[in-house]
Amino acid sequence: MPKYTTTGYEKRITAELETRGEHWSRSKIQRAALKLCKEQARMECLDWERIFVHSDPTPREAIRNIEREASCKQQS
Repeated sequence: MPKYTTTGYEKRITAELETRGEHWSRSKIQRAALKLCKEQARMECLDWERIFVHSDPTPREAIRNIEREASCKQQS
């Protein structure tokens, strides 16, 4: 997932609203962009936590096991 700044999210939200023919106030767009930016940061922290807190002996093995668990959950 690419990283976006708050301004980047504002531009994407504005473009999406134009596509839909909707209009939001500038402050509502800014709040939504800030929320998305914070959510992105939180998800990145969770991903790193999953790798480093995992109980495998090496990071490489931890990553393999995490990917395997994720693919098993998607197939279910």
